[in-house]
Amino acid sequence: MQANERFEPQTGVAPGAEPFFLPAGKTGCLLLHGFTASTGQLREMGEYLAAQGITTRGILLAGHGTTPEDLNTRRWPEWNAQAEAAVKDLRKICDRVFVAGLSMGGTLALHLGAHQLVDGVVAMAAALFFADRRMPFLPLVLLFTQYMDGATEEARALAKGGPQAAAVAYPGFNYTRVPLRAMKSLVEFTKHLKGELPQIQAPTLIVQSRDDTTVAPRSARYIYDHIGAASKSLKWLDGAGHVITASPLRADINRAVVDFIKTAGGGA
Repeated sequence: MQANERFEPQTGVAPGAEPFFLPAGKTGCLLLHGFTASTGQLREMGEYLAAQGITTRGILLAGHGTTPEDLNTRRWPEWNAQAEAAVKDLRKICDRVFVAGLSMGGTLALHLGAHQLVDGVVAMAAALFFADRRMPFLPLVLLFTQYMDGATEEARALAKGGPQAAAVAYPGFNYTRVPLRAMKSLVEFTKHLKGELPQIQAPTLIVQSRDDTTVAPRSARYIYDHIGAASKSLKWLDGAGHVITASPLRADINRAVVDFIKTAGGGA
């Protein structure tokens, strides 16, 4: 087990991966993190949204914040069930509920939108097509191993700047190994989602960095072209990498999300 894969047995959740709830106004926003990552990716955004009067909840998806072995037993319907339950909980205290997701969280956010469960969708670096050329060979790779190195080119470049630089870009808790059976389920989910995109009618904001080395940037254009929403926008970024919520552009992204929510009728 890598150093950043240790967790506290008292809670079963690693420090930096804890779920959070930030009550504010009558507009709510659910934040969904990425695959092998945790809520730390989105906590700064959550705090900004709450400061703007938007009640914010960040949930920890099953198998995350524990161990790669745990994640390898999980599948996308379980993550989706968690997201749906969280939306229902927010609706008990909020008049309108939005969802913002990063990477796999963006895929889940779009799925919620396709089933008309939210009043607006923010899909950030949403996983639809992957930059890793090994993905088409995943079933073959699974015959030989259950895990792959999870360090992206972006992560390696940041590591050259020392632990502090890596911590800024990858806040919270992240696995350094990718559980391939869980990854296979995520790939299956993206294929399922493609057929659902025309069903999305809620206002949608798509945010994508052109230099993303994890999710192929063409994912954003495909999503924009295929969703059914009449109100939709695509915001391109340069120099934000994959974890855009922790990039040097994060302040601009936070403001864009708040502006979107308020414009879409979620005024705090």
